[in-house]
Amino acid sequence: MLPPGSALATVDYTAKFLTEARGDHLLARGRVLRAGSTLTVASVDVYAVQHGSETLCATALVTVRTW
Repeated sequence: MLPPGSALATVDYTAKFLTEARGDHLLARGRVLRAGSTLTVASVDVYAVQHGSETLCATALVTVRTW
């Protein structure tokens, strides 16, 4: 969460769609790679889950600026 009065802007956003998202449901796992005082970099992998088997179908990398 951002403190009251803070703002956020997207600096860079790259998404790669690797394969069709076929399955019973989608599962996303994200993590912050670096949280700096003004720039934060995070990534997310999206998996299609079918019968308990996960297939990576998309990945993204995002950089945001806070002030």
